[in-house]
Amino acid sequence: MTEMGGGKGYTAVPDVCRIKVDARLTPAFDAAQARALINGVVQAIDATMPTILATVALEEESWPPYVLAPQSALWLP
Repeated sequence: MTEMGGGKGYTAVPDVCRIKVDARLTPAFDAAQARALINGVVQAIDATMPTILATVALEEESWPPYVLAPQSALWLP
């Protein structure tokens, strides 16, 4: 989680809460797996703590995983 916000003050109960998640992709953990993981967590929270409206997960953007060249000094096989 990189950001969380909702409401208009510390005494207000928000009707909307936004949580931003930065899921870093790797060659072994792709965008489809990240979506499935996040959606699974969202569904589990909704099942445990149901509300009037279901939680919605929106993907803002996705970038391919950064891959080091095999000849890089940082690359581990």
